[in-house]
Amino acid sequence: MLAVAFLLRVLRGVAAAEPFSVRVLNGWRALALALLLGGIFQGLADTIAGIYLASRLGLLFAVGHVTSEQADSFLGGDYQGIGTNVPQWPVVIIVAGLVALALTAAFRASARLERDVDGLV
Repeated sequence: MLAVAFLLRVLRGVAAAEPFSVRVLNGWRALALALLLGGIFQGLADTIAGIYLASRLGLLFAVGHVTSEQADSFLGGDYQGIGTNVPQWPVVIIVAGLVALALTAAFRASARLERDVDGLV
């Protein structure tokens, strides 16, 4: 939701014919950071949760050391067919953040070019 808010701020600046203003440039930077940090945080949270669950079930670090009573107390019941999957990293969001970062650099260079040619005939 935060990335959408930053994207709307950028689009409003572009629609107002101010694509190289400070507000738009800051919006691009904030959008890139929101996407990159949000995607990395989501991937890390999924990885940590998977490691925690797998270790508490005896599937990872404590293989053979977790009794069925311990697993029952952790899960609240007897679950015979439990499987886990690998962490799901939001690659699309992270790539979108990298694209936004590239667009940030392009808009910043264009803003410098606009300042340099201002007043030239």
